[in-house]
Amino acid sequence: GPESTHSAPPPQKPAASANPYAPDGWSYDRLPHEILGLNAGETDLAKIGKAFRAASLKAHPDKGGTVGLAAQLNAARDRLLGK
Repeated sequence: GPESTHSAPPPQKPAASANPYAPDGWSYDRLPHEILGLNAGETDLAKIGKAFRAASLKAHPDKGGTVGLAAQLNAARDRLLGK
């Protein structure tokens, strides 16, 4: 039969993050520096690394964190390091 009875396509999840200030392709609500507890625009590799390690310890599932949070931290670190 004719295709006139097809259902509407499912709503697409917006490609943009919920945060209007997020960098392109960033899908988390919090920005990379916020996830790691850094100041906006932080570029000091030592500070980024230190913040990542500290946040990772808290985010570990054994410490009450989640796998999703750990993934956010990894993504935030990579974004701030320009990877």
